[in-house]
Amino acid sequence: MQPSSIMTMPHTISPGERDAALRALLSDKLHAFPDVWGRAPGVLLRTLMQQVRPLPAALLRWWAAHPRGHVVIAGEGRGYVPGPQTAGAYALDCVAWAAADALLAGEDSPLEAIAHLLDHLLGCDGEEEGDWLSAGGGISPRWREVGARLRELFALGYGPTAATRVNPHAYFAWGFVLGLRDPRALNVADPRLERLLRTTLLDNDFWRLAETPTRG
Repeated sequence: MQPSSIMTMPHTISPGERDAALRALLSDKLHAFPDVWGRAPGVLLRTLMQQVRPLPAALLRWWAAHPRGHVVIAGEGRGYVPGPQTAGAYALDCVAWAAADALLAGEDSPLEAIAHLLDHLLGCDGEEEGDWLSAGGGISPRWREVGARLRELFALGYGPTAATRVNPHAYFAWGFVLGLRDPRALNVADPRLERLLRTTLLDNDFWRLAETPTRG
């Protein structure tokens, strides 16, 4: 067997690997405060963990190790906010703010905020002046190829709303959320985006080969 064949063999993710990646993410990147109804942070965090559980284990590990990129669940959601900010006693950088009510109701907005966070980190490590992945950026050669392809697909104008047709970040977030929740629906609406996400961002084997560094 040729070395290239060995490198591209599918890697089966065990439940233990995914659970370990989720624990690392919970420890370092997920934060919750009691909301206005007094719901415990543990309830909110468990709900969030279920929503991000389908993500590739390699993505979860990379995210957990990155110095930027947090999710904060609070009484009010503000979407994704780049740059340094505070949440309670925490000093954080690049934060997806999720409203507790929206999270518990299964609304799209918390995952959309996470999509923007990942878009920014994968595009330029969350640098304020850098290009996001959906705008053609990328933190490694393979991710720059993905970014270039995303920019091409966005230009085709298949987004379902005005926002997704004029804003590449919104287009990416729409595809990310639908790709997680209903990939068949995304395949009908935008088959090329569905395939791109399925074979790159949402594929554990791609992550293993993507030469994705963790910024120190």
